[in-house]
Amino acid sequence: ALDAATAAFVRLQELKQAAISAVNGGNYGASPIVTLSTRRMTLRVGRVIASGDIANLHRAEQSGVPRQVLLKVARTPADADLMAVEKRALESLVAKDTDNKLAPFLPTFIDSLTYRDHHGNKAANVIEYLDGWYSLADVRAAFPGGIEALDAVWMWRRLLWLLGFVHQQQWVH
Repeated sequence: ALDAATAAFVRLQELKQAAISAVNGGNYGASPIVTLSTRRMTLRVGRVIASGDIANLHRAEQSGVPRQVLLKVARTPADADLMAVEKRALESLVAKDTDNKLAPFLPTFIDSLTYRDHHGNKAANVIEYLDGWYSLADVRAAFPGGIEALDAVWMWRRLLWLLGFVHQQQWVH
């Protein structure tokens, strides 16, 4: 009976941490679609928050840890190789960024996994969730008349600086 009570208490603590994380992430009450595990962690995966030609991006939370992450899932099993290339590219670029100037502008790779759904085996990468970053749709909604020219120059300069670094490391971008 004591073991069952201990297990129930541990599970209750996990649920409490998940609820706190969901409240802090703004998605309390949104049911996870699925639970997936990597070699290092278990993820409670939520709805698609962005969709692209190659992958869908899901907000997820790491079970037992009040931490939000993003799960980038290949849309088709045929795109598994592209997820592997993304992993190698991110790890390589971070390793080559010896003065740590570009790391804040690169997604932080955490782990990868493969899972099976009704389409077959799909590859996914777990990347760090960065609070405070905004989509272009968010910026357009906040500044319907457009942003200031100096702000646009600042953004483009940083983007081109990062693309230049990626090109110097001989990655196709």
